[in-house]
Amino acid sequence: MDEREAKNRVADVADKAKEMGQDAIENGYKAGKEYADAGREYAEAGLEYANELGDSLRSFVRREPWIALSAACLVGYLAARLLRSVK
Repeated sequence: MDEREAKNRVADVADKAKEMGQDAIENGYKAGKEYADAGREYAEAGLEYANELGDSLRSFVRREPWIALSAACLVGYLAARLLRSVK
C-alpha cells in the first residue's frame, strides 16, 4: 500500500465517522424533540385538569360557602397543629 492509498483510506474512514456523527446528532435531536413534545402534551393536560378542578371548586364555594369556610378553618387548624408538633 502506497502513501496515496493510505491517505485515501484515512479520508474515507474520516468521512464515514463524520457521517455517523451527523446521523447520531440528527437522531438525538429527533428523540429530544419527541420527549419535549410529550412533556408539553402532559403539561397541557395537567393545566387543563387544574383549570377544570379550579372551576368546579369555585362553583362549589359559590353554592356552599359555609362548608368551604369550615373546611378552610379545619385545614388551617390541622396545619397549625402539624407545624407545632414538628418543633
